[in-house]
Amino acid sequence: MPTLTTSIEDTSPVIAYSGSGGSDWTSGTSKVDPDIEQYSQSSYMVTKNKGATVAFSFYGTGVQLFGAKRSTHGYYQITIDTLTYNQVNGQVPNDTNDVFQTQLFSTVALQNGYHTVKMASLGTANLDLDCITWQTPIGLTDESLLVSTVQDTDSSFKYTPESSWNPSPYGIGMFSGGSGHSTTSAGAFVEYTFEGDSVAVYGPVGPNGAPYSVQLDGGASANYSSNKVLYRPQTMLFQASQLGGGKHTVKLRSEAWNNSALTLAVDYAEVFTTPSLQGGSGSTLSIGAIVGIVIGGFLALIVTAGLYIIFRRLQGSKTGRYFRLKGKSEKTSTSTDPVTAPFDYHPLDEPGSASHHSLGNAGSQAQLRSQTSNQSLHPTPPSTGLWPSSGGNYALPEPYVPDSRHTMNAQTQIITIPYTADGKYRPDLSPPPQLMPPPQRQELRRNPSANQGSGLQVRQSRSQIQLLALPPSAQSAMPNTTIERAERTQNEQSQPAAMVLAPVRRPGNMSGAPPDYGAQPGRF
Repeated sequence: MPTLTTSIEDTSPVIAYSGSGGSDWTSGTSKVDPDIEQYSQSSYMVTKNKGATVAFSFYGTGVQLFGAKRSTHGYYQITIDTLTYNQVNGQVPNDTNDVFQTQLFSTVALQNGYHTVKMASLGTANLDLDCITWQTPIGLTDESLLVSTVQDTDSSFKYTPESSWNPSPYGIGMFSGGSGHSTTSAGAFVEYTFEGDSVAVYGPVGPNGAPYSVQLDGGASANYSSNKVLYRPQTMLFQASQLGGGKHTVKLRSEAWNNSALTLAVDYAEVFTTPSLQGGSGSTLSIGAIVGIVIGGFLALIVTAGLYIIFRRLQGSKTGRYFRLKGKSEKTSTSTDPVTAPFDYHPLDEPGSASHHSLGNAGSQAQLRSQTSNQSLHPTPPSTGLWPSSGGNYALPEPYVPDSRHTMNAQTQIITIPYTADGKYRPDLSPPPQLMPPPQRQELRRNPSANQGSGLQVRQSRSQIQLLALPPSAQSAMPNTTIERAERTQNEQSQPAAMVLAPVRRPGNMSGAPPDYGAQPGRF
């Protein structure tokens, strides 16, 4: 950040000397000091009074006090705010030349802010003050310092009352730009409006200078005096720093008494600023505004993120539905193959409900009864079906109850309807529902060439071919076929009843060999 270094002479009204009207201090003159030309602008203030002080207030981080160290000078001490530094001897040895415009005190390690520096004389030897400089940071890092010099004739200066101000003051040739305004009227004032972070107003001081007060932005007034022993043009009458961006107004008012002929004159003003502190469309914001915007944006981002998370949680279930494919079940099935339902197996031990046939020369009378497939029934949801969708034991089918609605005959049509393991009807699976041809009849005819023990000839049908995978004892009984009686024998009553067995679809997770249906006919 740029640093403004400001210098003022010992005659500036902003320096406060102790004593009534600064009477503890006197101005050096060429009459009493032939080396006066060695001082800055050939002027200085000196005191021989023990305890005399000089004070100055500023805004910044560093300050330097300049004066002379001579053989006639003595001890002094510096205090900044509440910190008092060690005593310093301002005297040089007799065989050493005097030193002029040297630093009596210097520091650049102050915290940026308002400070008051005071120098006190500790004895009756001489102590003088030549000039003061201080450093003030302005703006942001890597910015350039902008300096504007505004003459008293600019419209930003407003003189009230205008008739009380003289546009051609005494010694106008020594004014900056050859122009200035002065007044001898008590209560007359001038207001200067500007934009900047630091301001300084300049004018002449001298034997005819008037006391005046300064008010900044309508604040409290501070009193100064331009009355000095020697005339000095272009002297700093007022200075202020760390004002920030925007418009400011400084008001100087003459506090002279009526008809005193004391004069308050204004020469020019200087304004110091940086691009970040300038107003207008092309300027940037101040540091405080930038920090506020950053913090506000961060908080707005946090609030927005919180609202977004809440919205997603509230809309999560709805959003999930938008991504589901049409026709898909919410519960994912582990298999898309059609499920073939099991058949019930029942012994043919009820007469009257089916045709009676004789099985060749076996000499027994059998009763064939049509079997009902669970495929023709409505599918059952997984939770209540014959077997669960996953885990657990499989339930056995309910005992068969004869029902005329399920009686199969030569005109019976069988439809296979595909559905998945979770009980969902899936027409999109292969194969679709198809109308199957009715079961074929299988005829048993006499073979004339056969002897009495084997007098029947069985013609194989498609139903019998499908049963070839069954155990040999179960293949002889051909389900889903119609057997015509060929011949009754006398020993039919002595033979055990024949059984018709239909295959049961075994669950996929059951292991072991299939049951032997012919080993224990009476069990099934």
